[in-house]
Amino acid sequence: MLVRTEEVAGLKVYVLMVGGNLEQSYSPLTGTTPLKTVIYSEPGDAVPVLVQEAVNVEFRELSHDETSLTDLPVRFDAAEHRMKSLKEAGHYQDAELLSQFITKLKFKQE
Repeated sequence: MLVRTEEVAGLKVYVLMVGGNLEQSYSPLTGTTPLKTVIYSEPGDAVPVLVQEAVNVEFRELSHDETSLTDLPVRFDAAEHRMKSLKEAGHYQDAELLSQFITKLKFKQE
């Protein structure tokens, strides 16, 4: 429920009351990221238990280094364990299909 509007970090925000004891403030310019969160111990309390508030918002283009992720190591432990369990349960065909899939993925990484 919309409670009020206010200013946070120089931006106009809309304060929403969630569940009676949580206020979250959003700006249309920042989307679904709350710029301020206020938690009260009980609905109707005047003194908050916790306040988290943005003090600065910067709009800029991100560099390639900021947006690129390094390749994460891929581990096949869980899949190999599953393959072993399938074999022990007598599901040899399923185990073989999983083994082939693991081999293909490992080959693509090289």
